[in-house]
Amino acid sequence: FDQEFTPGYQAAYGILAKVKSHPFPLDEMLFMDWSDTHLDNSPQWKEINRRIPTFLYAMPFDEQTVFLEETSLVARPALDFDDLKEKLDIRLAHLGVEVLDVEEVEYCLIPMGGVMPTLPQRTLGLGGTAGMVHPSTGFMVSKTLKSAATLA
Repeated sequence: FDQEFTPGYQAAYGILAKVKSHPFPLDEMLFMDWSDTHLDNSPQWKEINRRIPTFLYAMPFDEQTVFLEETSLVARPALDFDDLKEKLDIRLAHLGVEVLDVEEVEYCLIPMGGVMPTLPQRTLGLGGTAGMVHPSTGFMVSKTLKSAATLA
């Protein structure tokens, strides 16, 4: 890179879990639930969430299997995975979701933003490594696919 930068980070902690039950419709995915009423009894977490908010993704597979993820869209420095796990636990307790078994755990950390790479160089970045929009969006995927042939 031509210049140094300190990126913000999207951080997420997720679980694929067997649960006693959950409140999510089976034919829908919950996308970016920014609600924070689950933190009303925890002033410390409420204040942290005011400064660095997080949201919930929920993707149910059946009545007892669901993927749940607590995500910080962007923060500098990144939110700690233990903090995201604790916030997810508080949220699930508030929703009445009792986790019976965790089948898989996801830790996600994506650097956001940045400067353009140095040109010319032997190896060129494409996609998120080349500053092509947010690396986890469909916009980046379509832009990357469209740009690959030109770059090659």
